[in-house]
Amino acid sequence: MLSEVSIEVRNGENWVSWSYPPTLMAALREPTRWARLDLEVLGRLGTYTALALYEICARYRDNPSGLTSRKPVAWWADALSNAPANGERREWRKFKSERVKDAIDEINRETEIEIELIEHKQGRAVEEVQFAVRKKRQAPRELPHEPIDVDLVRRAGYLHIREIKLDGLIQEFGDQAVRSCLDHIERRAANAALKPIDNAYSYLRTLLRNGGVEPAPDTTDTAPSIESDLTSPRTPAQKAAQQAAQSQSELEARQAKLGERIAQLRSEIQALDPVRRKAFVDKAITLMTERGLFTPVIRRRAEQGDPLHGPLGAMVVRCYAESTYGTNWENLA
Repeated sequence: MLSEVSIEVRNGENWVSWSYPPTLMAALREPTRWARLDLEVLGRLGTYTALALYEICARYRDNPSGLTSRKPVAWWADALSNAPANGERREWRKFKSERVKDAIDEINRETEIEIELIEHKQGRAVEEVQFAVRKKRQAPRELPHEPIDVDLVRRAGYLHIREIKLDGLIQEFGDQAVRSCLDHIERRAANAALKPIDNAYSYLRTLLRNGGVEPAPDTTDTAPSIESDLTSPRTPAQKAAQQAAQSQSELEARQAKLGERIAQLRSEIQALDPVRRKAFVDKAITLMTERGLFTPVIRRRAEQGDPLHGPLGAMVVRCYAESTYGTNWENLA
């Protein structure tokens, strides 16, 4: 640890002096706070801003002052954003509204600490920011005693939704609601005409918080009755509403059939030999690149050996189906 040691004689006395390396001296003069982070807690956070803010604030959970360091708003904007700083930062007021507030709510809800934003103004403008940090009094949340439905875990894995996040949604909304929304997301991901879903977990959580997905109406009982005659539409508006409901029912039935068909095709692809399966994956990547859909997130997942999940998986299924069964593959049983 010592870079230099010397012994000198001063006024008949022996003096020993030593020097530390420059990096070690800098660490001693301005020590960096650190804290042990729980991976389970990190797994509950769904945004980059929430993760970055939690990692910073967690270092101060045992600080007697209960306050983080006070930094300029530009420093916080760079620290809480995954975009490189290029001199053109988002205005703090807008950045706070778009990212920081949601991150604070998520940290207070999902972790063992509670944080509060403190702004320091110079006149009417916010110049510096810090956070108050305190530990929660309640005990940490326990994992459920009952196992999760394995089928739900598998289907969520195809959409890159981790089991720990799926567990939280099931506890909050129930198995049936989560299953219905997963059905909807799978049908949507299989539709090449629609824009790919970048974050399936956020989309699923939004669906559940907005009341879930309406189940398809039960149309198995088609026998005429006196009651149906009495309630038959009598005005153009009623006829339009009935036609819309019927069209929605038919659409839900077609989507359910398509979902079963896609699951069957996915099983066939998994049974192929690796060389032939890779040919379909390469073709899907080429098509998505040409259309500008092969995003860095999808590329990273593909490089990790996960080509049958998410938007890329939907394109692989489509390439395989059209090559094997033709363009009418959706209508084949």
